[in-house]
Amino acid sequence: MSMLHVKRTGAVLDVLLFGAATVLFLASAVLRWMGSGYISGAFYLMVFGVLFFNAGALFHSLSHIYRDISFLLFLIAYNILLLGRVYFNCIYYRHKILTALEADSWENLYTAMAIVTTGLVVFTIAYYAVGLLFTKRERQMQKSRGKVDMHAYIPVLRQISKVILYVTSIPYFYVMVLRILAVMKDGYAVSFTKTVDIPGVISRLAALFVPSFAVFLGTLPSLKEMKLPLLVYGIYMVASLLTGRRNMMVTEAFMLFVYFVMRDYRRAKTKRYFTPKTVAVCIVVVIIAAYL
Repeated sequence: MSMLHVKRTGAVLDVLLFGAATVLFLASAVLRWMGSGYISGAFYLMVFGVLFFNAGALFHSLSHIYRDISFLLFLIAYNILLLGRVYFNCIYYRHKILTALEADSWENLYTAMAIVTTGLVVFTIAYYAVGLLFTKRERQMQKSRGKVDMHAYIPVLRQISKVILYVTSIPYFYVMVLRILAVMKDGYAVSFTKTVDIPGVISRLAALFVPSFAVFLGTLPSLKEMKLPLLVYGIYMVASLLTGRRNMMVTEAFMLFVYFVMRDYRRAKTKRYFTPKTVAVCIVVVIIAAYL
């Protein structure tokens, strides 16, 4: 469904996908309210709700992909970095998902999933709601065969995300050091079976490190602008191997791969480095490497 021209098929698809997601979220909340005996079912309903919600957001933005490319990159990065392990373990390790996702109980796992889901839903709704404020301007631009100028706010968003990235890198480093020390002391199994005591403020600040880099990538910075943020993020990617979580490094590398593919796509066809065949091969290799 385009914001300028509401297509019947697009509207129906929006209603079906977002409607299904809403029903699943409500059903999940009801099961959670019914008691601890139903909480595992509530968790899986929420996971399916997120999948339908992602599909709705994806198809909704495909009709104006150039305008929403930053949002779509954020959506992909959010799912890979914060929900990738959830999807994978729900498929392959459902019988021991609490251990695989480092949760002490179903209640804690449900709460964590609810927080991540709420963040995704709130951000998406806010993004589309803000877009309504520019509907009139877009109509005028379309009549004049012009393009919507996105350059006015993207540099600001890019600078804000860089500042957050640098500031939160310090608490993130602290958290990572604690995890590395725990692994060196008790082995890699500790990284998946035990939690590290971290002050709440530091933990919350550290949680902004990865999303801030995802937002930074979503603004499609130039290679020159990428140097220092990529250096900072790259150091932590390599250091994360010492925590025993190889899949996290691979998924983060996949996010970078998506960024470079999107930048390459903006080049002339004759000057592109990534052909469809190259992209397909790289995706297969990354997926295999992530879960070996």
